[in-house]
Amino acid sequence: MNKNKDFESQERADRMLIATIASSVAKCGFYVASCVMAGMLFSTCKVDKETIIQCEESCGSSRGIAEVSSWSCTCNDPVEALESQWVIPKK
Repeated sequence: MNKNKDFESQERADRMLIATIASSVAKCGFYVASCVMAGMLFSTCKVDKETIIQCEESCGSSRGIAEVSSWSCTCNDPVEALESQWVIPKK
């Protein structure tokens, strides 16, 4: 009979340990997700008009702009600018 009590006690302790670990993992996941969401909410991804004008001047009309962000300007590759997949070729 003493064995049965020890087994139940050990089983109860294991359940408490598992519940505690699961709760800790869930809280950590919640805090990480909250921080990511707050970062996305408060960040601004605005690009100034001056930045776009500088990028257009740097790339030129023959190459064109591939991407502009507040930190960088990427021009199109000269070969890709001539053979764009989104433009119907002239006959």
